[in-house]
Amino acid sequence: MTAYSLGEVLEKHISSKQDIDFFPIGVEGLDLEVFQSNNWSKFRPKVILIEQLRSSICQLDNNFIAVFLI
Repeated sequence: MTAYSLGEVLEKHISSKQDIDFFPIGVEGLDLEVFQSNNWSKFRPKVILIEQLRSSICQLDNNFIAVFLI
């Protein structure tokens, strides 16, 4: 099985003129690695939805994914 980066998947399936409004992601604990593999200068969703089971809104400054996305 071949693994592709998020940037590669989006490059293949999203046209350069298409905006990404809503981007839900669920990759069972690999969210940060997947986000790090995106080309953020080219693909910048307006809203990203992730599932964080052991976090609260008050702990975002300690959440690796939130810190990376900010």
